[in-house]
Parts: sequence; structure tokens; C-alpha cells
Amino acid sequence: AGAGKTTVAEAVVRSSEAGSCFGIDLDVCVPGWMRENFGKGIYPTLEERLEFARDCCDYADGELARHRGVCVVSFSFVNPDLREAWASRFPQTQWFLLDTPPDVAQQRVQARKGHFYKGNPAALDGSGGDDERVGTAAAASKGNDNNQWAFAPVDFPHTALDGTQPVSANARVILDEILRANARHAAAAEGVSS
Repeated sequence: AGAGKTTVAEAVVRSSEAGSCFGIDLDVCVPGWMRENFGKGIYPTLEERLEFARDCCDYADGELARHRGVCVVSFSFVNPDLREAWASRFPQTQWFLLDTPPDVAQQRVQARKGHFYKGNPAALDGSGGDDERVGTAAAASKGNDNNQWAFAPVDFPHTALDGTQPVSANARVILDEILRANARHAAAAEGVSS
């Protein structure tokens, strides 16, 4: 939370360079009970996360059926199970990690108006952090359930973006990749039709 994911994604989608591009923010899939629990520092179990991941994938499938072009997805894929569920359903995904220092992310979260996630309650009372970038020993000790909602290490191919850089700089990196991907697809389509 507070990394700037949605802000960067919206900048990409708004760019005229993106061509046929649309965005989805998977926060719309977060059910009310989960939003309430986040506010209390209660994080979903593995079973609940897997059901949530299926719902996110179903929502994305529906949006992909309604739109044409590149889909830019904004979401914090915190746990490996969320990432794996998404990647198994959408193996063509190109991943970007917006790496934002915890203190900067926490400041952004606290400045939000009307957003359901306000960070880890322990971070708010000074007893602990809300570091979305690394897993914690406490979470690891609880097994693969990771009900502390600690950001697990990213051990798959991705592009790291610096969350302290301007939105336009991070959007530029993503736009450049979209343009390269569009060129590859056009070349492949041209080769097929020749």
C-alpha cells in the first residue's frame, strides 16, 4: 500500500502513446469483509486468498473480454499464492514491481482519503512496520499461510521501478515496454499474413 501502483498505472493508460490500452485496479475485487478486517489488522488466510485470487482472475477475464489492447493491472500481489494464481491464469503477464521505501509508502497511505487500506495498525502505533518489499521472520514462522500479509520476496522475472521517482518516469518505463511488445506482436502478425 502506498507504493504508487494505481497512480502510475493510470498515467500509463492516459498516455496517448499507449495506443489501445486499458487499466484495471484489482482493489475493486476486495470484498467488504476483507476491507473491514484490513482496518483491524486481520489478514486473509491462505484459503481466503485463493478464493480472492480466483475472483480477481474472473474479473480480469471479464474486462479482457470487454476491451481490446494491452491491460495494465494495478494491485499489490503480496503473497506468492496470489502471484502464482495470477500467473497460472495469465502466463503472458509482464511484471513490474514499484519498489517504494516503507516510510514513504506509509506517509502516502496516511494521506489517503477514502481508501480502505490504511496500512498495518502496528506501523501506525509505532510498534512495527508495513514493509511491502520483504517478508518477515514472523510471517515465515507461520508457514506458507503468511497471514501477516508481509510482502514476500520477488523471485521471478520482473522490472523494478523506483517508487521515489516521479510518476512520469515510472510510467515511461512501462510505456516503453508496451511499445516494444506492440512492435513484436505487429511483426509476428505481419509474418503470419505474408
